[in-house]
Amino acid sequence: MIKFYISFLLTASILVSCAPDPGNPPTPAAVNPFLLSIATAGSNTITFVWSETNGATGYVLSYSASSNGVFSQIYSGGALNFQQNGLTPDTTYYYRLSADMGGAMFDLPVIAMRTLPVRLQFGGITVDGFISNLTSAPMKKYSIYNNNIKITSTTASNFLADSYFIIKGTNYAVDYPQAAIAIESPDGSQTIWHYLDDRGYFEKMIFLRYGGGNYKITVLIGPHPDGYWYVGAVMYVTNARTNDFRYLMPSEIVQSLDPRIRALAFQLTGMISEISNKARAIHDYLVKSIYYDLDIYNGIYRPQDAVAVYERWNAVCAGYSAIYAALLRAIDIPAVYIHGKAGGSETINHAWNEVWWANTWHIVDVTWDDPLIGGHSDYPDGYNLRWNYFDISEGAFLADHQDWSSVDYCSFGITGEEME
Repeated sequence: MIKFYISFLLTASILVSCAPDPGNPPTPAAVNPFLLSIATAGSNTITFVWSETNGATGYVLSYSASSNGVFSQIYSGGALNFQQNGLTPDTTYYYRLSADMGGAMFDLPVIAMRTLPVRLQFGGITVDGFISNLTSAPMKKYSIYNNNIKITSTTASNFLADSYFIIKGTNYAVDYPQAAIAIESPDGSQTIWHYLDDRGYFEKMIFLRYGGGNYKITVLIGPHPDGYWYVGAVMYVTNARTNDFRYLMPSEIVQSLDPRIRALAFQLTGMISEISNKARAIHDYLVKSIYYDLDIYNGIYRPQDAVAVYERWNAVCAGYSAIYAALLRAIDIPAVYIHGKAGGSETINHAWNEVWWANTWHIVDVTWDDPLIGGHSDYPDGYNLRWNYFDISEGAFLADHQDWSSVDYCSFGITGEEME
């Protein structure tokens, strides 16, 4: 219960003042600089959307299996969207949109997109999820369980999984408004809470992010008016995979498996080979597309998870950092979401990232690279882009960001110096 209180207080403090200077209220940035965009991508399908071009009488969409190969037409007409089916899973394809300008064809730059693998992969390793029950004994249930929640899968007290499993059930929430699932790491140092906000059926993918060993899974009901939660049921899962995927897997606010996040990440980086350049391309896109949410200074707090930012395209530092980590993890680049102190604050008030490439961690603070905070509102040809806090050295970073190694508590009950 202590962790729940800390989670709430820390999240609120971070949302209050993570901008270096609020400046003048900006106008919303252009969310999508692409004329041709990937809406979603699956294992066998890709859905495209594109912007209307003035003077165009129609559009032609073509694709190829290689960037310099022969392009074959897959669509011709006046619509602004198209879904291609029958593709091979885990395969990169290249696409070119052409606009018919009264008989003269205008070709847009080629973009790349990769279909999803049939099975989940992290760090190039395929993982399988639930494997088998290790016992026939059911999970331990407590009295409050019966009137509030029912778990239908998985229900054994101890089972074996490879990196993740799916928990299914129904949240009745008769006695208290919420249910939650807490996952404790094998060494007991990390506890992550997943909140089931909606009553009714739920299906939650639970990731075993801290490598092999035995994880404790607790189903909770609450909160009580005094703040604590009741234990509804307890089970244990052994992770057969020893790999530590904590900076590659999604989390409660870094939803890197969301199909829109994955599609955008690959579209931004599909034609780029170097990891550092991929990280920079995503940094630049976010700086150009997100505007800082100044309503925070009026006491209006909006969700700051990656999907919420994608749907809204305004954020404070927590949101910038969440979507940056999500886009990187979506293309298998390890990324950490970190809380710390900035701008001389005595309390934790800011969030940023570290990104792994060339066998080391690199500091990136997307929020403090966004000049929209100072009132700028447009970016013709990349104007106003800056990289003061992209791959900044630790020494330079500590000039206005305090040492984050002293951070003991982070949101969603996670303990340790990193948040997500």
